[in-house]
Amino acid sequence: MVAAINKISNEDLIKNEIISKVREGSHDAFEEIVKSYQKRVFILAYGILMNREDAMEITQETFLKLFKSLSSLRDDAKFEPWLFTIANNLCIDKIRKNKKLKLQSTSIDDIPEGVAIADQAPEDEEYQENLKQTIKNTIHTLPVRQRTIVVMRYFQELKFHEIADNLGISLGTVKKLHFTALEKIRARTLKPGVFNNV
Repeated sequence: MVAAINKISNEDLIKNEIISKVREGSHDAFEEIVKSYQKRVFILAYGILMNREDAMEITQETFLKLFKSLSSLRDDAKFEPWLFTIANNLCIDKIRKNKKLKLQSTSIDDIPEGVAIADQAPEDEEYQENLKQTIKNTIHTLPVRQRTIVVMRYFQELKFHEIADNLGISLGTVKKLHFTALEKIRARTLKPGVFNNV
């Protein structure tokens, strides 16, 4: 237990040190931040916009805004929620500005490989594959907020309280939107058992 706490503390110290260097104008430190988070930011943006080019654009805009406004972040421990809030807000702004935003795909197959479904037993490969494919095939039918939470839950592997922190909404709201999203997916797929363990 102590070793785990020390590990977390060391990781936080390293992250805080990198953030401090970015504030000082270090481009190397900024590149380190980008390498660490660009995949997760892209997953979030693509899950919301369902358009690869738009998601790449939002990812770039997120880190550009990060670099310009990092000095306004007063608590380094809130870095991740702050970063994903920037990405989420940029996505929402894009949708509002372009209500006719074209969806290039009806699945999320463009999401990078190697992202596991959260909270499922690793030995149950068939269950994981069925769940992941079901979400991929139906996520485009969900409203933006529900889609965002499903992406963060199952492709970013965030816990409910982490999603709430990242989106700046209550834990109860996250759970309600998550439940409603899965009910809609369940109704569309009509595959019994797919969500029994979620």
